[in-house]
Amino acid sequence: MYIPRAIEQSVLEASEHFPVVAVTGPRQVGKTTMLRRLSAAVRSYATLGDPEVRELAKRDPGLLLQRLGTPCFIDEIQHAPELLPAIKMHVDASGERGACWLAGSQDFPRMKGLEESLAGRIGIFRMLGLSGSERAGIPTEPFTAERASLQRRAAAPASGRDLFAAIWRGSLPELHANPELQPSTLFASFVDAYIRHDVRSILDVKDETVFYRFLKAAAERVATPLVYEDMAGEVGVSAPTVKKWVSLLCVTGIALLLHPYGEPMLKGTAKAPVLYFFDTGLAAYLAQGPTPETLEAGAMSQQIFRNYVVAEICKSWMHSGKVPPVYCYRDRYGRKIDVLIHVNGEMHPVAVQASPSPGKDAVRDFKVLNKLSIWRRGQGGVVCLAQECAPLDDQDAIIPAWLI
Repeated sequence: MYIPRAIEQSVLEASEHFPVVAVTGPRQVGKTTMLRRLSAAVRSYATLGDPEVRELAKRDPGLLLQRLGTPCFIDEIQHAPELLPAIKMHVDASGERGACWLAGSQDFPRMKGLEESLAGRIGIFRMLGLSGSERAGIPTEPFTAERASLQRRAAAPASGRDLFAAIWRGSLPELHANPELQPSTLFASFVDAYIRHDVRSILDVKDETVFYRFLKAAAERVATPLVYEDMAGEVGVSAPTVKKWVSLLCVTGIALLLHPYGEPMLKGTAKAPVLYFFDTGLAAYLAQGPTPETLEAGAMSQQIFRNYVVAEICKSWMHSGKVPPVYCYRDRYGRKIDVLIHVNGEMHPVAVQASPSPGKDAVRDFKVLNKLSIWRRGQGGVVCLAQECAPLDDQDAIIPAWLI
């Protein structure tokens, strides 16, 4: 069963304006399935996961393009970045829009040679696992916490139990196409393939068990400020190594670092970013949350719920073809704001609580934004386990998590 993806229209529109369109993201999120469905019989197809095709791409990239013709779709492009200059030469000569579609499991802007080869010629999209709106089959709109935006969202109410079941199951399309498949089975395969292929292709990791220990330590720290030295001590490697490995998680679409927002008027702001996994099912698997019930009742309940909310906010932007304008805020006085969304000259503050009835204390720290010298303070709220939207004050509201 194919679940339509919110990013489809953005990809098709970009293909009408750019010679090359690229979709990047982690393994098994549906990049190939979506692009092959969109291209149908119109485009020739080749995957650089095939050793023979990969060898030809490295040895004679021009010949491979000649055999494929255009329009074409080349999958697993990260295996042969040598192909990028040949693609540039072809599209420059032909002027053809939408000539090449590319897909890969690394972050394209960081792939060697991309900026020099295809700058100005490529539309790049990051695709993640299914969002809540995609699973529900409703339109996706970038989340801002503005009242007008919330009123346009047409999601169906979900209980806390249902939300934690979704958090535990995760966002890989195969898990939703096949409800009988156990998440632990798929995530075990996912982690094995990720370490053997993506990690090995980028880093010289001598001991895979140590990297797996790092993955578990990262999953246990989601939604908390990242202190590299602390994680290094637990994993048994140096802090610079942990920093390099965290960067790898971000490059390959496994995780994101939410960086603190600061400006001169905001004194004493913290510098440490906050770590999140894009797939809460993967985080739950690595942190050994065996069932939705144990996850909801366990010590990680608040962390994993906050991770889910932040990941859904970011997906709502990324699957609309946009870069998420999101930050966090922490300072030395203990004040914190889980998410700051910068839109149209305003900062929208969002707190996250795994509670059905948060009080006004949840937005107490939002007042720090009154000191902003550049941006206005926009509407905000508390994303929580409530069943309905309700006002907290004239600027902030209770926002049910199912509404993101």
